[in-house]
Amino acid sequence: VQDNLEGALTEADIEPLNMPEMDRDELVEGESFKFTLLCQVKPDIELKGLDALTVNRELVEVGDTEINAEIEGLREQNAELEPVEDRGSETGDIVTFDFVGTLDGEEEPFDGGSGTEHPLELGSGQFIEGFEDQLIGVKEGDERVVDVTFPEDYQAEHLAAKLAHFACTVKSVRCKALADVDDEFAVDLGHDDLSALRASVYDRLFEAATKEKDGDVREQLLKGLMEANEIEIPAALIEMAQKQLQNQMGMHLAMNGMPRDQIAQAMESETEGVLERAKEMAHRDLLLDAAAVEGDISVSDDELEERIGEIAVDMNQPKAKVRASLQENDRIHSVRGEMLHEKTLRWLEEQASSVSGDSTSASAEGNPTADDASDSNVEVADEES
Repeated sequence: VQDNLEGALTEADIEPLNMPEMDRDELVEGESFKFTLLCQVKPDIELKGLDALTVNRELVEVGDTEINAEIEGLREQNAELEPVEDRGSETGDIVTFDFVGTLDGEEEPFDGGSGTEHPLELGSGQFIEGFEDQLIGVKEGDERVVDVTFPEDYQAEHLAAKLAHFACTVKSVRCKALADVDDEFAVDLGHDDLSALRASVYDRLFEAATKEKDGDVREQLLKGLMEANEIEIPAALIEMAQKQLQNQMGMHLAMNGMPRDQIAQAMESETEGVLERAKEMAHRDLLLDAAAVEGDISVSDDELEERIGEIAVDMNQPKAKVRASLQENDRIHSVRGEMLHEKTLRWLEEQASSVSGDSTSASAEGNPTADDASDSNVEVADEES
């Protein structure tokens, strides 16, 4: 049977989505027998609504407001920290402290509730609501007990809705000393002058905004196709998409330091939501595959090799090593599939009618080049630390 299975599938031009189930006649020694294979396959889809696709292409605008906000963020990121000695801590200060947490009515610290030399920017919202407010006014060497109640939906269920007491010892209080926005600041960040910095910020913001608008357009295209083509999705495709989403979710939670038992609980609580997203993913993939056939779109071996080269550059690995890894993990087919869907989405964009402006246009304010950047510099008053 196994010897004839692959040949039978090839002859019938069938690409099974799951392991075929076999139904066969009763075996009689010396006699031939007939067997039937049952498997799930992709449905034949005759796409509807291609000629009615419409997208709203919003204008990409990057002006002084966005550039100034980004530069202000750079000031924050590159601020020097200076000790605070003549006052208590305020919102925006960085308080470094040791802490030991106990649950109300218990004497022993609970797991994960203690830390040393922990820096915390007051007002950043990094800790449980109410924690940071109780550290306002502290000075180096102070000891303070912070009382907070964990949220009812806290991810660690054994702490949810419980009152806790944190004994804190302040090691230091520091404030941010922000640089003036001038040529010297720009040079420190690797630019020739402030005008060059502003031009660089503009380019980065414009590229990010363009990608976001492109993503919006593609979401509109996919939504339009899905609404026009309601199809029965094979259970095997939904199951594969569900496993992919679960693996991604598990890896993300693990990389963020969540314990294994909590990861299992978190994933179980998201089962229904993951299933719905899996159905949507499988639906989209089927429609994009059908659109690729409609548009006679394919990915050549040369294009695939170019993409593998790009992946190798991003990973800072030799191309041959990346290719071998993709082949070993059966990912070559996935990479080609992703490329096919990207090309298909671009083709769909070309087919769609636009009801707004060109998404690649700059704003009326334009790129602040070296010639005009001085007219739109960030004005920030000197701040005392």
